Amino acid sequence: MERRPKERGVTIEFDFISESGISPDALVEIMNIKPKRIKYKGDPISRNSQKPSSSSYCGFSFYYSSENQNVDDICIKLINVFSPFEKNLANFIVDSDFILRIYFYVDIFGLYFPAIIFPKSFIDFISKLEARLSVEPDLYIEAADLDDID
Repeated sequence: MERRPKERGVTIEFDFISESGISPDALVEIMNIKPKRIKYKGDPISRNSQKPSSSSYCGFSFYYSSENQNVDDICIKLINVFSPFEKNLANFIVDSDFILRIYFYVDIFGLYFPAIIFPKSFIDFISKLEARLSVEPDLYIEAADLDDID
């Protein structure tokens, strides 16, 4: 089923992945936040496939409704969520083989992609966690939007 938001917004996913299959339970304990998704090495990769997962995984999702899609404000909110355990989290990542991937999914209506500028505090934060960052537009174009094309 296609995800079709009713309003503009940004979804951010923090995905912690261990290729060697280290249990994500210790990670969850450090953060004391319930993950949206968790998978252990050997679990089926999906509901539709019994193929075993080759890695462990722990995922957190955050959705922010935002008419102007101001990523600066969203980044500050994320830092506030994760900063209480930033040092323990950074140490855990260094001491294990977990990697952190951060995905920004920006809901775009029409033909115009908003500028995305990350504040220095967010860049510093993800650098400490050695995170990999991806920005991906979720594009929704209505037929009326195509009338704007010359």
